[in-house]
Amino acid sequence: VPPAALRPGAKKPPSAAPRNPHRRDFWVALALLGLLALAAGLWWRRALRPWVRALREDPQARLDALAVAAVGLAALAVRLWGLNDAGQTWDEDVYFGAGRNYWLNLLALDFRPDAWAWNLEHPPVTKYVVGLGTLWSESMAGPRTGSALLGGATAAVAYLFGRDAFSDRRVGLVAALLVGLLPSLVAHG
Repeated sequence: VPPAALRPGAKKPPSAAPRNPHRRDFWVALALLGLLALAAGLWWRRALRPWVRALREDPQARLDALAVAAVGLAALAVRLWGLNDAGQTWDEDVYFGAGRNYWLNLLALDFRPDAWAWNLEHPPVTKYVVGLGTLWSESMAGPRTGSALLGGATAAVAYLFGRDAFSDRRVGLVAALLVGLLPSLVAHG
């Protein structure tokens, strides 16, 4: 709750005026994420070696990798189909504006507190995903595609959780299909 809502006489803290994004901002942000993923892979390469070895040698590991990819792509396809048909949803404007401003501040190396005062009510992880899409285009298609990718990845992870929790690939498949196809999860993703 912002301080102004608790104290009627209080004024909202000033915030920096956002600048307009350019297409290069998207590519710079994507390159930063790629470098971060590469650094994480190098950092955890010892932990990743058994997985890579298992993919080469174990047919069951390849089957799991195929199932993860298939479930993730199916969930992504369901989310991308009719992406903009529902129109604007409840809090997309908030995520759109806050996510874009978070990325623009990060790319400008602007870490002043007033520059980051955009929608402090929610955790920023989803805003960074949505914000990356806003750097691509001013329409809702870019941010919604980022959310769809996150939903597809969630369905893929649900397969792994279900498989590991019950030592049964069928349970993993049912869990992934529920997460990937349940209308409420598709709509709220």
